[in-house]
Amino acid sequence: MLQPCEIFSDIEEEPLGAASLAQVHKATLKDGTVVAVKVQHPYVRGNALVDMKTMEVMSGSLLSVVLVSC
Repeated sequence: MLQPCEIFSDIEEEPLGAASLAQVHKATLKDGTVVAVKVQHPYVRGNALVDMKTMEVMSGSLLSVVLVSC
């Protein structure tokens, strides 16, 4: 996997914008092109896995209730 220093000549520390899942930073590629880089917060992957498992369990429970009710 490439390291950021191999792709970018500069990445601004201060984000242009931030949200619950990620933040966006202004960066410059090695060829001088200015780009926006979306940086995912480190805890997002774990939270997403928990959310998906919760939905899986809940949808199974809901399906059981609907089938029993019919």
